[in-house]
Parts: sequence; C-alpha cells; structure tokens
Amino acid sequence: MTQVLRVLVYSEDRCVLGHLSRLLLACGYQVRQACDRLAAATELAASLPHVLLLDAASDLSESLELCRAASQGGAEGRPYIMLLCGSGAWPTIRQAWEAGADDFLRRPVVCGELLARLRFAARALEFQRRMAGQPGVDTLTGLPNRAAFVQRVRARLRLAGARVEPAADAAGSACKGVPCPAASSAACVVIADVDRLDAINRRLGWPAGDAVLRHAAEFFVQQCGPRAVVASFGAGRFAILMDNVQAAEAMALAERLRSDFEGGQRAAGSEAASGPRTPPVGPITISLGLAACQAAAPAEEAITQAEQALAAAKAAGRNIVRAFGEVPGVPGGWTDFAAAGRLFDHTRAGDVMTLVTRSVAADAPACDAWTILRSSAMPAVFVVQRTGSLAGVILAERTPPAMEAWEGVTAEQVMERDVGVEDEATPFEQLREFFTRDNRPAVVIRRSGRPVGLVTPDCLAALGVPVGPETFAAATHDVGLAVPDLRPLAAD
Repeated sequence: MTQVLRVLVYSEDRCVLGHLSRLLLACGYQVRQACDRLAAATELAASLPHVLLLDAASDLSESLELCRAASQGGAEGRPYIMLLCGSGAWPTIRQAWEAGADDFLRRPVVCGELLARLRFAARALEFQRRMAGQPGVDTLTGLPNRAAFVQRVRARLRLAGARVEPAADAAGSACKGVPCPAASSAACVVIADVDRLDAINRRLGWPAGDAVLRHAAEFFVQQCGPRAVVASFGAGRFAILMDNVQAAEAMALAERLRSDFEGGQRAAGSEAASGPRTPPVGPITISLGLAACQAAAPAEEAITQAEQALAAAKAAGRNIVRAFGEVPGVPGGWTDFAAAGRLFDHTRAGDVMTLVTRSVAADAPACDAWTILRSSAMPAVFVVQRTGSLAGVILAERTPPAMEAWEGVTAEQVMERDVGVEDEATPFEQLREFFTRDNRPAVVIRRSGRPVGLVTPDCLAALGVPVGPETFAAATHDVGLAVPDLRPLAAD
C-alpha cells in the first residue's frame, strides 16, 4: 500500500516556512512545521517524519544540533535529513555531513529541484526499508537481523510440527497423530532491551552507545551458548530463541542473563580502567520479555507476545523479567488468579473503598456538610470531634434536597453514628460477610488510624455488575467538578 511521504519543515524564517509548506502541501505531501528547535524536537518524536527539511540560514549551531538529534533516530528509524543552505557554504556542508545530513539544497529554493530531491529521498527510504526486511546480518553487532530471526523461528516451528507422526493400532491401521518423543521439546522467545540507551547516546554520544550494543551482543552470545539463536532487532533490542526448554526454565535463564549483565556492568564500573570489551559508561541494565512458542501459531505471534512482555517489564520499572500473560505477585498467573470463587482472594478493603477527602467538625453547621457533598459529588463526609477522633458519617444519599432543611442544626445532629469501622487491609470476604449479617449503611476504612474511605453495600454489589457506557452519566447538580459520576448501582 502506498504511503504519503511525511515532511517536517524547520525554519526560523516564517516566510520560508510558509512558502515551502504551501508548495509541498499542493504537491500532495504530508507537512508538519516547526519554527524553533523545541517544536522541531517534539514533532520528530510525535509525527515520525520520513524527511526533515532543515533551514540552516539563521542559527547554524542549533541547526547542526537538531541534525545530530534527528540522525540518532529511534525504534522506527531515522528521517532523511535535507539541509537548506546558501551558496558558497562548504564549511556548513562539511559540518552538516559530520552531523548526519543526507542531502543539501541551495537557497533560493527551486521548486523542481526540491521535488526531484524528495523523490530521491523516497527511493532511498524505500531501499532501506526493503533491505531491513531481508534476512541478513546487523552490521554493528554482527548478529542476524529481525528478518533472519523470524526465519529461524519459523523453521523451528515447522520442525516441531513435522515431529507429529501417525501412531498405528494393533491391526496396523493409522490413528490420529501423536507427538514423537522429540516433539515434547519446547522453545521460547526472549526479547531483551538495553535500558535507557537513548539517554546514553544523548549524554555520551553515538560511539559510547555503539560500544554498549557491541558489548551486549557479545554478552548474549557467550551466555546463551551455541544452541540458542541470538539476533539484533536494532535500537538496543535483542532477540533470543531458546530451544528445548520449558517456560519455567527459560524464565530462570532470562533472570540469570539479567542478573549477570547487571553484575558485570557494576563490576566494570568499579574498575579504574575499562577494558576494550567493556563500554565505559557505568552500570547498565537490561529488561527482558519472554513468550513460549506454539507449534500451530505463526512465528510472529511468539515474537509479538515477547515484545508485549518486554513492554510490561519496562512499565514496571525496567531491569526485570516478565513472561507473557504473567500477573506479578499472583501465583499461577491470571488463569489461576481469576478462577471461579478466587477472583477477590487478594482484594482488600483499600482496593474497593471510595476515597473520602473532606470532613467537618461535629459542632459545625450541618449546612457546611450539605454544601461540600453537593459541590464535590463525594459519597460522604466524615464528622470528627475537636480531638480528631471519628464521630460519624454524613452520607450524600441521605441529604435533603434543599439546604434549608438543615438550617440551625449541627453536623453531629444529622450524622450516622452506627457505622462499621475496618482497617484498609481487611479482606474483601470479611466486608461481604459484614453487610450480609449487618444492616448498617456503611463501613469506614482507616489507614494508620485515620478515616480515609467508605464502603457501602451498593459499592460491593456494583463489582459484580458489568460496566458499560450507560453506567456513566453526567452529574445532575449544577455546582461541582465537570467529570462523569458513577451512577449508583443497587443490589438485585
């Protein structure tokens, strides 16, 4: 499918910026504009342009710095950088080449020349895309690239499928296929990523980042052994095909890789002089994601699942290992966690309570509580004594429609005194039993002795009711936060 070329035009001269943008838009290109370095850096990260058209007429140093930043690229690759400069600017061209520029365009811009160079840029980008999709070798690390790794995984899965042979019965007739002994072997894909590689490149430059990648590639090859397939996906990401291992064994191996890599980096950082095999950038960590290969599934599925597990490891703080489908802290994973009758085994009162952040003094006017409840849409306010101890609760559902009904009375006179009190660590089952045998309207949840939230029977009943768009409705009151409120759900 044809894709429209995305061009980011950067110039501090708004006349040039507008002229070039109008021309490219008229010719059918997708155009983004930036008139300062910060806006250009933001657009580079957000819109991922194919081509960066960079005007170096105003501030050469800023233009070269932006050129260096853009040439570093990211997981999606780097843009084709075209520098717009004046005639006789050979020193500028030489510096821009060193900063990563790919092509140059003279001022004033000739429309035909600009369009011709953009067509050349499109051909160059397409050539790079096709080359990246061909099985081969990553030039930096010497490892197989992503396409070659996918082929190896496919071959492994085809081999696993071929090991299913027909079994014969006593009469010699063929029965349904059963796995051979060799087919019981398993394989797992591990995706490893060097943590904060972009920060290393920005702080210490590309040579230091390349040294880190070469060191990581050598580490994985040495630690995984000749039976594993190690590949480089680019941008600091590596893939490992572990053959003849079960998921638990692969998880242990991945954890050992993470620990040994971190330990080796810390040991190297403590030495006075770094050896040629150790990148001189201090302790570096890796995050890993793991997924088991299924013989009937495509190779890309296992890789995608491992990348999703890696994303979970990154989101959990980096420098850890995550398996696809793993629920951290819950034995047996999600299937065991969500088994019938066990879904709320690990749930505590603090997980299901509604936060209550406002309170009033017991001798304060009841109208103060009424105003708070109507303006904040909270389910209740706490009533406290002057000593700070809890006296009771005023529930929003039991407030009168008009504030005048509470004129001349105090909060203590209208509050609910007979409520339960539990700690936030109270098990969910204990709360359920409380409302089953007790008709009190609410339970106050404490944290370190202070009331912080509320649980009501409707709150617990709502947990078993499917939630859809119709569950959420705009607030019916005119004063308060302009956010949706959860419509009360009553128990059946």
